[in-house]
Amino acid sequence: MESEAVSTRIQIVAVARTFLVVALLSLCACQYDPYTVSYATSKPEPDEIIGHWIATDATLQNLASGPYQKARPTIDLAGDGSIRMNEIPDTWRAVGEGAGKVQAFVGTWQLEKNQDSHRGIVVR
Repeated sequence: MESEAVSTRIQIVAVARTFLVVALLSLCACQYDPYTVSYATSKPEPDEIIGHWIATDATLQNLASGPYQKARPTIDLAGDGSIRMNEIPDTWRAVGEGAGKVQAFVGTWQLEKNQDSHRGIVVR
């Protein structure tokens, strides 16, 4: 009788471990991105993205509530593939919280397809 109870406990533990492994794998496989609805799904023409870009009022209000309140971010995308960014919060390269500083960046950009159907600008 005691051996049956031990056997039952072992089976319960095995089932619980299997469930836990399956649940963890499911969570890892189903990462949620809340910004997906904002991504471009069709390829834009270069003329649509080349130019001088400034932060929107909504972005400036968002920045004003934190350490970047004086930032006035601008991005210049040129037709030759060059990019210049000024007063960009340092969180653009970091994961998590930044140091509350703004940065300038000069490099190159390229439009690439991300994931299955989303498009984005890759900066190097």
